[in-house]
Amino acid sequence: MCCKADFKSIAKCKKWLCVAVFALFFKNTRRAAWPVLQSRCKAILAPPQSTPKNTKTGRKSVGFLILNQAPKCTRSHRFPPHKHPENGFVMRFAGKNSFLQVRSSHVLILSALLQLPWIIGFLAFSLYPIIMSVYYSLTDFNMFQTPKFVGLENYSALFQDEKFYKSLGNTLYMTVLGTPLCLVAGLLLAVLLNQKVRAMPIFRTFFYLPSIVPLVASSMLWLWILNPQYGLLNNILQKLGLYQPNWLTDPRFTKPALLIMGVWGVGSIMIIFLAALQDVPRTLYEAAEIDGANALKRFFYITLPGISPAIFFQLIMGIINNFQYFTQAYLMIGSSTGGGLNVVSGGAENSLLFYALYLYQNAFNLFKMGKASAMAWILFVVVAVVTAVVFKTQDRWVSYGEE
Repeated sequence: MCCKADFKSIAKCKKWLCVAVFALFFKNTRRAAWPVLQSRCKAILAPPQSTPKNTKTGRKSVGFLILNQAPKCTRSHRFPPHKHPENGFVMRFAGKNSFLQVRSSHVLILSALLQLPWIIGFLAFSLYPIIMSVYYSLTDFNMFQTPKFVGLENYSALFQDEKFYKSLGNTLYMTVLGTPLCLVAGLLLAVLLNQKVRAMPIFRTFFYLPSIVPLVASSMLWLWILNPQYGLLNNILQKLGLYQPNWLTDPRFTKPALLIMGVWGVGSIMIIFLAALQDVPRTLYEAAEIDGANALKRFFYITLPGISPAIFFQLIMGIINNFQYFTQAYLMIGSSTGGGLNVVSGGAENSLLFYALYLYQNAFNLFKMGKASAMAWILFVVVAVVTAVVFKTQDRWVSYGEE
């Protein structure tokens, strides 16, 4: 609706020409007021026949046209009409165009208040620790004294530390072997559980349950299973006449024991692969069967390309998680050494000294917060580089549905 007014005279005025538009929030209770509102809008926005002059100034006066929330205005305005707290919607005329400006400052304040807990938590528990860890990595800090700036000495000391390289090697072992092993185990379980047999939901539930068991509880369970004296696994190997290794203290078998523990909890990987398998079009399998492709070819040429986005996602998540491998090794060291959970040890010949565990020991056992912060940033750089390399390779083997 356009108002043909003398815009030059409006521009000379000190105030804007504003029309507060009535908003019907409740249709049932205020539906009867709509015809009254419509007629008033037409009457107000109609071009005036003559514009009265102000007797004091001699200028043409342009007043404020207000539509209140009731058909009749009975309240006295103590505010300028365009600033009245009850006029939420204002129509301004500027030049030949008009627009509806919504005064919603109270909505902005309310949204800011609702976001305030998350903002405070992010600033206090995420952004501030990140910034301070950069600073602490350049200082000598033990949490009890004032940090002393030492520059890059923490980084140079790490590159001369044998345990640093040992922990990095153990972590790479779990990343290089543990990640593909868990992916293969989860994929095989998903393929088996994707078959159409009776009671399949029950089997899926049984295989998924281990992944929802808390990590500490499942680790303690496996420490009992892997116990060399009364463990369930060695008892089975003894009855089969096989060698019973010392899973907890022999450096040759400590990391394979952790790999076994990891394969047991592939339920979350399995469920994602199962969803991806059910998303592969059945028409592709039918066409391949007509062309004479066997099950193995259908798996490698249809199934794997069809679920490659899920494989890529699980690969990235597996790499990041294994670079932060901590809980299982921490509990295994505390159980095997007999010194409790606060002992500073890496297991037999430091075979269980993973990077995150060595970082934890420097920070909370040895109180070398500067060195631990430097280790954290080195880990961040390593994980970022490895993840970037994997992302670069996705164009060669990851195929999405729209491509």
